[in-house]
Amino acid sequence: MSGEEMVRSVLKIKADMLFNGGVGTYVKASWESNLDVGDKANENVRVDASELRVSAVCEGGNLGFTLPARIEFAKNGGFINLDAIDNSAGVNTSDYEVNLKITLGALVRKGQIDEESRLETLKKQADMVVNRVLWTNHHQSLAISLDRRRSANDLVPFLQTIEILERQLPVFSRKRFHIPKEEKIGDILSEDGALVRPVLGTLLSYSKIFLKRILLKSGVPDESFAQEYLLKYFPKTFSALFEDEILEHPLRREIAATVMANRIIDSAGVTFISDYEELTEAGFVQKIKSYLICNQLFGCNDIRYEIFRHEYELPAERQYDLLFAIEETLDFSVGWMIRHLSDDQIHAPTLLRYRTEIAKLLSLVPEEKREPIFGDKSAVDHFFYHLPFMKFTVAAIILHERSHRRFDETAKLMYAIVKQLHINEIMEALSRYRPKNKEEHTIKRQLEAFIEYAVTSLSEKVIAYQRKNETMEQALRSYLQDYEEYYREVEESYERFKERSDPAKELQTIAILVNHLMQMTLENRV
Repeated sequence: MSGEEMVRSVLKIKADMLFNGGVGTYVKASWESNLDVGDKANENVRVDASELRVSAVCEGGNLGFTLPARIEFAKNGGFINLDAIDNSAGVNTSDYEVNLKITLGALVRKGQIDEESRLETLKKQADMVVNRVLWTNHHQSLAISLDRRRSANDLVPFLQTIEILERQLPVFSRKRFHIPKEEKIGDILSEDGALVRPVLGTLLSYSKIFLKRILLKSGVPDESFAQEYLLKYFPKTFSALFEDEILEHPLRREIAATVMANRIIDSAGVTFISDYEELTEAGFVQKIKSYLICNQLFGCNDIRYEIFRHEYELPAERQYDLLFAIEETLDFSVGWMIRHLSDDQIHAPTLLRYRTEIAKLLSLVPEEKREPIFGDKSAVDHFFYHLPFMKFTVAAIILHERSHRRFDETAKLMYAIVKQLHINEIMEALSRYRPKNKEEHTIKRQLEAFIEYAVTSLSEKVIAYQRKNETMEQALRSYLQDYEEYYREVEESYERFKERSDPAKELQTIAILVNHLMQMTLENRV
């Protein structure tokens, strides 16, 4: 066979993975012509995506596939991201090199180190930079996997994200990235209704660009808590030695904003920006701050990294479940904050000082039927056992400051209400429900807001109801006894909710139960 025939045959071999590290475009979509591709040199060796028989593609080179080829391969069940995702390590390494050299160059100019020390210090950072870069690649690919499952469950916020990027970022366009209008969105969906990975990779990149732009226009990178993100960009030993110089880095705002944007989008997904226009820019900045604060307040990063370090001990789907559980709690807490707090109340130093108190409080709560996750990681088990109750932690802090009751009292009261009224079970069912259209998506979000209101409002009522020398738990029991008729309706509705059998009516069943909660909450005879 000729050389061209051999290359085409190699490309069509049945294998686990095709790694492309060469120059030129080797794969096009079956509906594209070679004229569409424009790479004349590789025309004789090029194949169609439909002819590939590999399970996955890793793009070490640039433009080895056309974007339509990636989409076609993904729609056929193949695993593929983007060249910009798979080979981002080179650019990322260069960024680190430049930013390290800027810091060290400033020290040389001040006469604090000589040229030999500069080079030696730079060399010592190599292994740590490589480690950081590899983790970045890991997080990006994981983010695409998580968003793929999110989009299969609820496509609406992804469509909203696409619309926002198209309206707000001049560099983003549907045509350029082969993203059709909503009526033809099925062209980029896999068999299970999820957006294909190449499209999600594009949304990942541009959502980060958009979020970084908003951060740089705001004052968030200048706040004291933002220093942590600036310092964490650099290798740990480097930031410990040169903290003062890093804090004076000419690109410190850009670095901090980049780290924040990466952290948020990699964890919360591209749909984090889906409500930007609804919130307005000022409200969206509050959302960003709220997410970063809650993430630190609950200690989520430490738990995520424990999950990452034990990747081969749990099935991937179980890992995704754990990561989604974290994000659901953060999303709920953030939603409460932006609906109930003013900008000056979303104050990082004030809220973060409760972190130790929260940890102490949770350690005192009895744990029933705690399910071990890693076996020897009791801190992780402890975290996930209490995670559903953390949804109302910020509300407990604010209620404590408004009512002048002890924080542990308000927190225990909220936890007791959550348990007594089956709030976690209702929230879990609502989280699992897959909206069939935009209307159901809106109803689902409204029900979440109603549940949040019911718990917060009921907590305030019980505090007002509390008698002298009565504990919060006793006050709650007294309240429920005095409003037994409403409480009984909630319990009866919950029993019907547990016995639900028709999936088509599940949202309706949840809505009826939440309605009974609201009726009890809105009763004014306190």
